[in-house]
Amino acid sequence: MLHRFQHFANELNKSTEVPLVTARLLTSKLEDDKMSESDRWVLEDFLLTTIDMFSQDMEECSKQILRIPVLHPHFEVAAVEIIFCEMLRLPAPPFLPLFYSRLLEAIAEKQESVKKLVEQAYDALFEKISDLDEECLDVLFKKAQAEEEFGAQPTEPWALEDVAELVAFVMLQNGLQTPSHMNKLMDGNQEILLKLRPTDESQAHGFAKRVARCVFDFWKFSAQRLEIVMDSFLRRGVVTPRAVVEVALADGGLQGCDSIPVWNVVNTVARRSLDRSQSVHVELTLAKKLGKEDAAQTSCKQLEEAIHENAELFSLIFTSLVANYQSFENRDPLYRQITLKRIESIGRKYLAGITPLVDAAESRISGVAQHPEIAAVFTTLSTLP
Repeated sequence: MLHRFQHFANELNKSTEVPLVTARLLTSKLEDDKMSESDRWVLEDFLLTTIDMFSQDMEECSKQILRIPVLHPHFEVAAVEIIFCEMLRLPAPPFLPLFYSRLLEAIAEKQESVKKLVEQAYDALFEKISDLDEECLDVLFKKAQAEEEFGAQPTEPWALEDVAELVAFVMLQNGLQTPSHMNKLMDGNQEILLKLRPTDESQAHGFAKRVARCVFDFWKFSAQRLEIVMDSFLRRGVVTPRAVVEVALADGGLQGCDSIPVWNVVNTVARRSLDRSQSVHVELTLAKKLGKEDAAQTSCKQLEEAIHENAELFSLIFTSLVANYQSFENRDPLYRQITLKRIESIGRKYLAGITPLVDAAESRISGVAQHPEIAAVFTTLSTLP
């Protein structure tokens, strides 16, 4: 029995931490109505648990701290002091020093009286700077360095597309060594971009275009890496075929009508789209052969969707080419001829999978009916076996 009590006592000692606040930056100057040590310990536990739970959302974290159910005139004083001491915790704080600085700013924005307390805490800290060891000074230095590097907190939150573009750029920068390194980086971090993607269809498309544009801009001088990285983003669902094609063919001139890297990417997207419909068609045939009605119905629905997506994708490709052709009118005959050949080349290459679209080109592809020379190309394509 004694052994069991001893074991319980040891476990209790392990789970009970010494109070964090040892440096009384602010409360030591209070003369009356001080918070008791037990209340202080409870507040500290509440506050640190709140930071740990809501650390991913700075705005919500600051709100939850101000909602801690402690009714004491010096609650704000103690809270600021606890956050400061957590920031200077040895051997290292749980989060970056910049996190605590931003947290204090967020709290001060919601509670005006906190601003003065934060200033007083910094003053008290610098009064004791001669007593701080090297680790604490290093934390303060890193905080100041981060403030200088990243600048002041923006007054307005960034748009989601801007955040996504920044995240994508950081991933591309960190994964530029080799394609394998980039794939490993994506394996561990693709969820970040997927979680940033809006649920609204229109906003999600804008998001995908911003990420695709980021990839095109980053690897514009390396055709091979552009293809590899864009293919990786497509396979993981970070960007969509439609977004890639719109960005790829958005620019006129050589970039838009006959850049080899751009067209390699467009061809990758086109092949992937057609391969999906062919794969679903095989699954449908197999399900019918085996008499699996449920699987056949599912595959039939997927095939209809795949065929529709193919038509939409190739309609977008041809529409973009027609728009480029129009933009060169009375300006650049050579580019017009190159674009016309590109339309014919794409049509011949993928004719087996897009025959219905080619046959109805004048009614389904914008601009074809207004240009007899383009309509003639589609007429020729429709007569091919």
